[in-house]
Amino acid sequence: GLLWVNNHQNTFEGKTLPTGVQYAAYDGNGNVAALVKATDGSVTARYDYGPFAEPIRASGSMAKANPIRFSTKYTDYQSGLVYYGYRYYGPAIGRWLDPDRIAERGGLNLYAVLQNHCLASIDPLGEGDFIWRSPKEVDGKHPGRGGYAVWEEFAPEGEIYTSGCCYAVKLSGGVAWAGVLYNQGEKYGQNILAHERFHVMAHFEPAYRDYKSAAQELGKPCLTKARAVCLLQVIVDELSKEFEKRSIRDGLEYDWISYGMLQPPDDQQVTFTLMLGAQLDYARAQAATAAAVADCMAQ
Repeated sequence: GLLWVNNHQNTFEGKTLPTGVQYAAYDGNGNVAALVKATDGSVTARYDYGPFAEPIRASGSMAKANPIRFSTKYTDYQSGLVYYGYRYYGPAIGRWLDPDRIAERGGLNLYAVLQNHCLASIDPLGEGDFIWRSPKEVDGKHPGRGGYAVWEEFAPEGEIYTSGCCYAVKLSGGVAWAGVLYNQGEKYGQNILAHERFHVMAHFEPAYRDYKSAAQELGKPCLTKARAVCLLQVIVDELSKEFEKRSIRDGLEYDWISYGMLQPPDDQQVTFTLMLGAQLDYARAQAATAAAVADCMAQ
C-alpha cells in the first residue's frame, strides 16, 4: 500500500498545495482515508467512500491532487475512474468498463465487481481471480464448543491458457470465505469471538494466500496440453483441499499449544484428538496432491 506522498507541486487548479512528505492514513478496508503532513501533523486530505467506492467526501488541499485513493489504486480526478492494472472501474456505475477477459467463466455478469461485495473482498489487479471475502460471523452455538472457525467456501476456479507453443494454468475465479460461529450469550462470548477471529487472520487467510502462490507455481509454463488439463483439475481439487486442511490443522495445533494442556483431562483428550485428526487429514491431503501431480507429469 501507499506509505507516503512526497509532493513537489506548488499549485493544482489554481490552489496552493502543501509540499513535502505527507503520510497516508487508512480506513479498515485498506483505502486511503487521509493524508497527514509529516512536518506538523496537519491533515491535508480526507476521503470517505460509498459501498461501490463512489466518493462521498474528498476534502482538503491535497484531496484532488493525490491520485492514490480507493484500494490504493490510481484515480483519475476528472473522470473518477479507478485503474486496477487490467481494467478501469467506474465507481459511479459500480462496475468495470470492460467485460471480464474470461467471459462467462467468471460469472454471468461480465461487468460485475467482486461479485458485488466491494467492501468485503479483494481483487488487486482487476483480474477477477480467486478472491478473499471478509469472514462471515454468526452468533450461534456449536455443539460441545464455545465457537469455531470454518470454511464457508473454498471454491477456486481455473482456466488453461496458451503461452507461445506451451500451455499454462491459472486461477480465474471463485471465492475463499471463512466463517466464525460463536455464542454471544456465553460468559466469555466476546473472548471466544476474538479467539476465532484470530484463527481466521492467522491460519485461514495465510492458507488462502499460500494456496494462490502454490497454484501459480504449479500451473506455470511450459506444459503440454494434456498436463495442463490434468493440473487444472489438481489445482481446483486436491491442492485446494490440502490448504483447507492445513488451515484447520494450524488452528488446532495453536489451540493445543496455547491452552490445551491447561484444560480439564476430558477436554484435553478432546482437543488432542481433534488436533491429531487434523494432522492426519492434512498429511493425507498432501499425499493426495503429490500423487495427483505425479500422475499429471507422467502424461
